[in-house]
Parts: sequence; structure tokens; C-alpha cells
Amino acid sequence: YFIAIAAIGCFITRLHPILMPAHAWCGRAYIISMLWSTATSMLIHNTGLPVGVLISFLWVLGGMTLAWVLILIHRDMMDKAATKRVTARFAAGDPDVKGRDLDELLKEAKGAIAGEKTLLQRIFSLKMAHGALMFMSFMNIFGRIFASDQSGDFTCHTHPYYKGAY
Repeated sequence: YFIAIAAIGCFITRLHPILMPAHAWCGRAYIISMLWSTATSMLIHNTGLPVGVLISFLWVLGGMTLAWVLILIHRDMMDKAATKRVTARFAAGDPDVKGRDLDELLKEAKGAIAGEKTLLQRIFSLKMAHGALMFMSFMNIFGRIFASDQSGDFTCHTHPYYKGAY
């Protein structure tokens, strides 16, 4: 459930600029909870996982990993482009930059770079690929909530090593 809540939080934080800082934190919560849930389910599930579930895990974890790498590359590219613009403004002696906060100038430059992109550049971008892959990852897990037995009945079919089988 925490995976689904964190993922929905990621989608909601994209609706308004004020919520944007929470997007990265919801994403981190999504990734961490996904890793822990997958790891623990593979450790405690003792009746064997169906092939479909294993394939779903591969899609979810593979898509999530690739999406994370793509957004890091996108962020680095934006940071470099914004730094280059701000540096050029300082070098040109732009009077508008004097006395202003560097973080504010970089944020402004990133906004300008994003605003200059065409519709095609926005659609076919690393950021869009990140969103599509994360959505694909989310849908595979979110569907499992409704397809899985949530009754709480769990029977352990294994015997501890230090005790003999009965």
C-alpha cells in the first residue's frame, strides 16, 4: 500500500508548482518501498512465485531503474545548461545579475530553457521517458493490490533449520 501511496503522491506533486519539491521525496519513498517490498516478498514467499509475477517484478524494477537514471541525466544536462547561461550573463557584465542569489538565477535560467522547448522536444525528452517508465512501473504494482489475496492468511511451509521436520 505504501508503494501505491508514494506513487500517487508523485503524480499529485506534478499538478502545482508549489508541490514540486515533494515530488523527488515521494519518488525516493516509492523507490525505497519498492525495493524493500520486492526483497522481502522474495524472501518470505515460500510457495514459489508464478512466472507472471517474476516477469512483472522485472518490468517494475527495470523500468523504475531506467527512469531514475534518465531523470538524473536530464537533471545534470539542465544544471550544465543553466550554469552556462548564468556564467555567460556574469561574463557579459549583465547589470541584472549583480546582487542576486545564484540559486535564484539558476532556477530562472532553467525555467527559460524549459520554456524555449518545442512541443516535440517536450514529448520526446528524457523527462517524458522518465514519467512514462515510472507510470509503467506503478501500474504493474498497483494492479497487484487488487489481484492479490489481501485476507492476511499466510501459512509458512518451511521448517526452521534447528528443528527437525515433524
